[in-house]
Amino acid sequence: MRNSYVSYAEATSIYVLWNDIYVVGWEANLQTQKNRVAIVWTNGVAQYLTDGTHYGEARSIYVLGNDVHVVGEDNGVATIWKNGNAQKLIDGYVALSIYISDSDVYVAGYKKNAQENRVAKVWKNGVVQHLTDGTRDAWAYSVYVLDNDTYVAGVEKNAKGEYVAKLWRNGAVQCLADGICNMNNNSLKEAEAYHRLGFAYFEEGNYLQALNAYQKALQLKPNWADVYHNMGNIYRHQGNYSQAMETYQKAVDINPRDPNTYLAIGLVYEKLGNRVKQIEYYQKSARLGSEIGKLSLTMLGYSW
Repeated sequence: MRNSYVSYAEATSIYVLWNDIYVVGWEANLQTQKNRVAIVWTNGVAQYLTDGTHYGEARSIYVLGNDVHVVGEDNGVATIWKNGNAQKLIDGYVALSIYISDSDVYVAGYKKNAQENRVAKVWKNGVVQHLTDGTRDAWAYSVYVLDNDTYVAGVEKNAKGEYVAKLWRNGAVQCLADGICNMNNNSLKEAEAYHRLGFAYFEEGNYLQALNAYQKALQLKPNWADVYHNMGNIYRHQGNYSQAMETYQKAVDINPRDPNTYLAIGLVYEKLGNRVKQIEYYQKSARLGSEIGKLSLTMLGYSW
């Protein structure tokens, strides 16, 4: 039997389909328990998603056909419930929003890192993409999908400790609020100068100095996909393929629409002798418009 007296409760999201009204949130009875219980109400009838033995909240809902999808938190883990059945999301603490497009399930939320900074994240069918790198506190509030574009709204702290409204489109970030985003004009110019310096050192074959310059650029302008891409090129030229892959992946997480990074990952797989993955990433590059990717596939006898 559930709580006979609810001390407090909160509704956090609503979805209406035909004549049915779905609401999610949480409730708790301070007289019997301290933990919140995740809940979904269908036309006013409650379904409890957690049992109160640990902390739970439901934050967002999406209904598709006969399936009711709810996201939230269950015992400190981002969770999605489909018709009441829980699935834990990899590398997540709280899920705040859900959207479904062409049977693909998108979830936005965050997880705290070792520095206690929240990292904004979006999941597609359970696969996570990091929107921020964890150097500053951030989280993703809401997700929406249109055609092939994924939009995420959220917030990230800037260098002055101010929280700034953000919009990520396919991982590329845009500041929405007036005023300071992450830096002033002088800082931006300095970051760009370090970026150019890093590339000049790279052209000279001075990889250590190039990496140092790129790191300084990232300190001034975090989440810079081009810099991560260029650092990945250095590691690839050094034969440090595992570090190259890790760094290229950071570039992809920030900007998943850049064909050049997929091409570079394909080159790493070529060096590793993995033809299947090499072709896969060449094809990703070609489909995003890379002429080099298309030519490489043609020379190898593959289509895109």
